Amino acid sequence: LEKVFGGAGRATFLQARVERPEIAAAVGRAIDTRFERAAVATETTTEKAHMGSVVASLADVLDALGAIGTLTLAVTLLVVTNAVAMGVRERTVEIGVLRALGFGRLRVVGLVLAEAVMVSVAGGAVGAAAAYALFASGLVEIPIGEGVPLDVDPTVLLRAALLAVPLGALAGLQPAWSAVRVPITDALGHVD
Repeated sequence: LEKVFGGAGRATFLQARVERPEIAAAVGRAIDTRFERAAVATETTTEKAHMGSVVASLADVLDALGAIGTLTLAVTLLVVTNAVAMGVRERTVEIGVLRALGFGRLRVVGLVLAEAVMVSVAGGAVGAAAAYALFASGLVEIPIGEGVPLDVDPTVLLRAALLAVPLGALAGLQPAWSAVRVPITDALGHVD
């Protein structure tokens, strides 16, 4: 079969049907015995066992993708936290002025968190839209094999924006708390 297709490595499995189920095990042993000295020995299994191994390998891939996604979210959280913290440090005097004008700590925390959420949602929407455009246009493809379709789901844009809300709020907590802990007099005298 590989000679017909023009190269080794193209035929990964062959399917053999038997007339009676009770002879399946004997036929499988006979096939394996016949090809045990071939360049690539055969390993005969039932169709059910073969499909089980295919599903198990796909589950492993999904687990790996989940781990990569979690790691990506953690790195994104650190990047957004750093961006918000830099913005807060740059506006220490402005935050001091707000506090001197009567803005309470809770209100300043709310302003910083709102900014963090807005930055996070904007970044999530732009990133998701760019990824959607790349996959939908075919510029980026995931080689998962023939006969296994990979549909690009447009609702990913909404899900990314919704996931960005708690991510932005979580990223803004530490910078927001740091902003209100600085005494007003120190914030007003802060020089970059």
